[in-house]
Amino acid sequence: MKKMDPYLKSKLFIILKLLLFAVFTALVIIGHGVEGFAGIGLMLAGLVCLLGLLYVYNRSYVDRPQKNAKK
Repeated sequence: MKKMDPYLKSKLFIILKLLLFAVFTALVIIGHGVEGFAGIGLMLAGLVCLLGLLYVYNRSYVDRPQKNAKK
């Protein structure tokens, strides 16, 4: 099986993240117009997913401790 080009893979992930951002933002906007608990549920689901997407984005900028690092 052939491996995917790293450049293409990174570009596909960026496009996927942008599409997910648009979908999750749409959930929040659509939920605002729906009355009752269904609207609150849509907005909450969109917010949780947006926070998850933000976590995935920020994960690459966090310094991870080394397993065998000396103190």
